[in-house]
Amino acid sequence: MHWRLSEASAMGVAGASQIEVFPSSPAQAARWQIVPNSASPCAWEFASVMPHPPHASLPEEVYSREGDLIVRYRQSPADTFAYQLDWQLLPATAPFVAAVELWLSVQTDLLDTEPELEIACSARSGQHWRVFEHHQLSKPDSASQKDSAAVARGPAALLCGPLADNANADSAHSGLWLIEPSDQYNARRCTKDDQTTQRLRLFGHFMEKGVIRRARMRFLLAAGVVSAEHISHAYRELADSPLPLTA
Repeated sequence: MHWRLSEASAMGVAGASQIEVFPSSPAQAARWQIVPNSASPCAWEFASVMPHPPHASLPEEVYSREGDLIVRYRQSPADTFAYQLDWQLLPATAPFVAAVELWLSVQTDLLDTEPELEIACSARSGQHWRVFEHHQLSKPDSASQKDSAAVARGPAALLCGPLADNANADSAHSGLWLIEPSDQYNARRCTKDDQTTQRLRLFGHFMEKGVIRRARMRFLLAAGVVSAEHISHAYRELADSPLPLTA
């Protein structure tokens, strides 16, 4: 697993999958494809990032380190904060054929600001979204579920997959978008279930100078339909995985 950098984009290669990220244009969705796959060159467009309030999104540094791609966007004089995107290629287990984790962080040099990052993923033609909450995917006796019963939280997972009556469902690809449990308290969905593009906003709370806020999410690509059991297992894997050293 590695990244290839060019002036236009960064290409993450993991097995038979390729993820193309556009560091100079974070609002442009990443492109995920399984190769060779001439009949369906782009399996999923996911994780476009839009800062709020508007940001110049000028990359201060872009570099790769084995399976990691790090992009930092500086706080220009017109911006109220800086932010960073850390992409990490991960090994995938069946039924998933590819996986990547995304860390998002915001930091400000101002005394009072409320930065937000909006993340969007789009379904392909003939696909629809299913949304899962934390209590649907976590273990019934988990401490995190008990502690969060009275606290509002965002979605735990969104599945982009073929319709059940689609004749080609078994050959289509499904995309799974997971949000780390502790980050769901600072996440809110801005779209309805029937919308082709799903949007999630992170943070949006008061921040003072020097503070860094981070969140992480995971994206997985599967061949065919994904069961609720597979979604639950992938979610628990994310919840139980150790935080990276850069956290």
